[in-house]
Amino acid sequence: MSGRTRPLNAAELPGAIRSAFIFESQKVFEFPSQRYTAILHRCLQCSREAWVPVPRIRRQLKLGQLTGLCRPCSSAKTAQRYPLSHLSGTGCPNWRGGRYLVNGYVHIWTGDGPYRGYDREHRVVLAKSLGRPLRSDEVVHHKNGNRQDNRLENLELWVHGHPSGRREKHCPTCTCGED
Repeated sequence: MSGRTRPLNAAELPGAIRSAFIFESQKVFEFPSQRYTAILHRCLQCSREAWVPVPRIRRQLKLGQLTGLCRPCSSAKTAQRYPLSHLSGTGCPNWRGGRYLVNGYVHIWTGDGPYRGYDREHRVVLAKSLGRPLRSDEVVHHKNGNRQDNRLENLELWVHGHPSGRREKHCPTCTCGED
């Protein structure tokens, strides 16, 4: 008998999980490309019954993943232990502070602001200083050419529709004389 068709013995399983399997109900399933033994499994939580391939049980046992629960109950247990809020933002193990670089520009997490999600930091800094979101035809220019230097004194607002090099006044209805 190969490993795929060898029946499962009660001695192979830990005592707490043993009651989840009905050992008298093992049978061999045959398909054109494979053949394996399956056993009837009764979930320890909801009592749902399902046929489970014995090789999967042995693999889960070897990896320490055998719980005696059906897939829906096991998924619900995992969801309780690790809620989705745990996997986003600062709770996510892959969180890197909400900053990353694309073509030399710093992108930051803005959350639920006017940009919703990630946006280029220089646009966020200038929009906050102006007190309004930037229009799509407005371009933020870095005076010193360093795309990562997003200090307000290094940023200028340019209008895209004008010839290159033309600077926009710091506010659309400016009468103060500053450029």
